[in-house]
Amino acid sequence: MRAHHKAIHVGRLILTGTISSGLTFTHDDGRPYGAPPLASAVTDAIASVRELGFTGAEARAAVTVAASHVEPGASVVELIRAALKALRPASTS
Repeated sequence: MRAHHKAIHVGRLILTGTISSGLTFTHDDGRPYGAPPLASAVTDAIASVRELGFTGAEARAAVTVAASHVEPGASVVELIRAALKALRPASTS
């Protein structure tokens, strides 16, 4: 129990909701709590995008979109580039 409490405080475990409406626990990359880890390149890409200041959920969503636009077995660099394109605001011109 102590480890879970610490994980919440350092941001590795996200707790949302209320006791009355129900609580939801997720990993910091957006996976439901207890879900298996993602493939290595995807996990590394998510971590890299997070280091650029995006939330775990934003990074995971962007890398998920990116993974559908690159070749299977794409490198981490290719995934990150595609994820950043997905995160880039649409031009207003």
